[in-house]
Amino acid sequence: MDKDTIVAAGAGRMGRGIALTFTMAGHPVHLVDLKDRTPDEFAAYSTDASREIRSTLTMLADIGLFSSDRIESIAERVEIHPFSRCADAFAHAAVVFEAVPETLDAKREAFAVIGAKAPPDAIVASTTSTILSDDLAPMVDNPVRF
Repeated sequence: MDKDTIVAAGAGRMGRGIALTFTMAGHPVHLVDLKDRTPDEFAAYSTDASREIRSTLTMLADIGLFSSDRIESIAERVEIHPFSRCADAFAHAAVVFEAVPETLDAKREAFAVIGAKAPPDAIVASTTSTILSDDLAPMVDNPVRF
């Protein structure tokens, strides 16, 4: 992985949006499903995420943001990982965006995984819009990086 690798921890709507934004900016992005799914469940979930990302890229190309011949090269910078392979995704992350539902339990679980798997110097951010960052920072190892 490159030193500019972005990880979106949570592969739902917010994680997909983060992946889309950073891949369009040229970064490799690892989209991590933090739910432990069966292989068949993950395959379906991953296919849905890939389809959504490509659909959004197609829409953006259609409105003239970039040429449609770039859709695949942009989409290919996003790698989707099952929970069982999250250590690989986090291993060289420069920035990790937590993107799980707005509950303290979900945030706590996500930050525990991030803390255990991400490099100690990775910047950790949250997509929260309702929880104070002062409440989330203590959930991160070395909270100064939050």
